[in-house]
Amino acid sequence: MTYGYLWGENMEIIQKGFIFILLFTCSNLYAFQLSSLEGKLDKEDILKAIQRDEYLNNYFTNESAIAKFAQKKQCIRVYYPDYINYGVLKSKYRRAFKWAIDIPTNSDDIKTISELDALVKVKLLSKKTVLIKETLTRYSLTNKGWGATSLSYNGTFCFYLGRAKHLSIKSISKFKMPYYLNIKDTVYEVAVLVGLSDVSELPEWALHPDMREEFPLINKILSGYEKKIMMVNTNGLWHEYLTPSLIKKMEKYNRTPFSEYFQKNIPTTKKELLKKEIQHSATWQQEHGNPYWSCIPLPGDSSNGVEVDRKLGSGKKYSVAIFDNKKRSKWDTNETITKAYLDNLVSYGLLMSEYRNQIEGKKKEQGQYFKGTVYKLSQEYNHIFDEKRKCIYLGKGKANIVDLQINASNTSDLFDGRESAKYKYIITFPTPPDWAKDEKLQSLWPDLQGALKYGRACAGQSKVEDITEEGRLSGSCWWAFDSVGEL
Repeated sequence: MTYGYLWGENMEIIQKGFIFILLFTCSNLYAFQLSSLEGKLDKEDILKAIQRDEYLNNYFTNESAIAKFAQKKQCIRVYYPDYINYGVLKSKYRRAFKWAIDIPTNSDDIKTISELDALVKVKLLSKKTVLIKETLTRYSLTNKGWGATSLSYNGTFCFYLGRAKHLSIKSISKFKMPYYLNIKDTVYEVAVLVGLSDVSELPEWALHPDMREEFPLINKILSGYEKKIMMVNTNGLWHEYLTPSLIKKMEKYNRTPFSEYFQKNIPTTKKELLKKEIQHSATWQQEHGNPYWSCIPLPGDSSNGVEVDRKLGSGKKYSVAIFDNKKRSKWDTNETITKAYLDNLVSYGLLMSEYRNQIEGKKKEQGQYFKGTVYKLSQEYNHIFDEKRKCIYLGKGKANIVDLQINASNTSDLFDGRESAKYKYIITFPTPPDWAKDEKLQSLWPDLQGALKYGRACAGQSKVEDITEEGRLSGSCWWAFDSVGEL
């Protein structure tokens, strides 16, 4: 009886223990599954919050590191101060075809040459040999290259790849804040994979094998890389952690954290319509806006920035002077470059020159008299000067769109967060006047060659609604060649 009782009691205890273990195991398994599910939901919710915040209005509040990263331009930087040819570029090195890199043919800078040659292969740069005191290899922008250029976040010249996005979350962990900060919120450190979501988001030239080999950034943003973001959960909503000092600074300027602005979808048809509007507005500008848009510049014309010592006459005929006995600063290139170029045009027969002893100065030099050379159009080519426009008029040009980007996301290159278009176009002259078709003149005059070959480059940015109004294109235009600089 005693043994039976003890055995029965022990069996009851064993059964109860088994049931307890079973219930404990099941409850833990359920808790584990629930915890895993919650973790998965947390990742999804946090990623959605991060992707939402890519479009925050941070340009005006500066509160979001997420939005700052999303608006940062991913760029291939190609700017080598040691090799930049300032003789060609002068002050316009960021403009079309004013940008050039001259590298000595005996240079041992293999990396730089290899990078530039890769850009030549995808036709963003052209390459030729020039002789300036020594033999050099000159790399210059092409039409395609100019269309691909941008200014990076720090203002340097670059080829634009796109903007990276937050793609997925790799891990989430609690971040231990320093005790002296007295932070009550639980802050999480989120490791996020950032990059481009698809290969198609890259421009086609960036996918060339040589480009991917020479510029590691391309592969980096394609494969994605890790970035850390601090997040907090307030009342069930995830958002980026802001430091107390930043919140205090925002409150000082009456700014609300996370003022949201979301991107719109831009239909393809809208882009095509805008292209037509830009072309129409460019034509309107030539006819009713700036009468000098289609005028080939000579030294002394403000449109190409090549200065002379004195512009003579009433404007009915081209006439300029370069002084011999003028005290010059080291920045004054009138005697060393401009005069050499004008003398070339005299040797070609386009201009004629005469020496004068008494030429009055201008502005601060008014009342002073100098010796120097006066240059005018030769009798043979006087007829190319359009007296109505007071310039050498090449005729009506046609605008060819090189690049058009429509943005509604809150990036720093927009107007007050409103939808805007950035554009680049080249004005070409498919039907020039008869005098411009003169093969002899074309062979003699580099400016005419450049105008017909490269045209006039224009770049600007406008609010989309303004583009539909005639003459409302903003930006600037310039001749896409620099024959003076080629000296």
